[in-house]
Amino acid sequence: MTFQENQNIPRAHPGHGQGPAGASLSDLLTAVQHVASNIAQAAQTYLAVNGQQSRSGIAAASGAQLLKQGSGRVAYVNVTVAGSTGGALVDSNSAAATSPVLALIPQTVGSYFINLPFNLGLVVVPGTGQTVSVSFS
Repeated sequence: MTFQENQNIPRAHPGHGQGPAGASLSDLLTAVQHVASNIAQAAQTYLAVNGQQSRSGIAAASGAQLLKQGSGRVAYVNVTVAGSTGGALVDSNSAAATSPVLALIPQTVGSYFINLPFNLGLVVVPGTGQTVSVSFS
């Protein structure tokens, strides 16, 4: 094929998004919107699992505390001051409730991954002499 014959072959301009040269600007913007939407959804999932809210300095002296009414998920418990007894996380909408127990809070200083759902509400009952922090969503 000569140079002259090669000039007669129709080709799409790469910037116009026709043929194998590339996508249109509209296609690229749609793809970017999908990526942004997926990132936002992943961030919401991350926060739901790792706790969107936290409450620190929950001491035994202040008694049981209702942290949230309604359903959610408790993510972490951090024991900042060890007590002489362990505490509990309770699924209830009343701070006076002691059951059903979702998880026991150890009396040892440390961070504990709980990752459990609750239905009625989240009540924290620190053990004697204990101070805890709780992350939940």
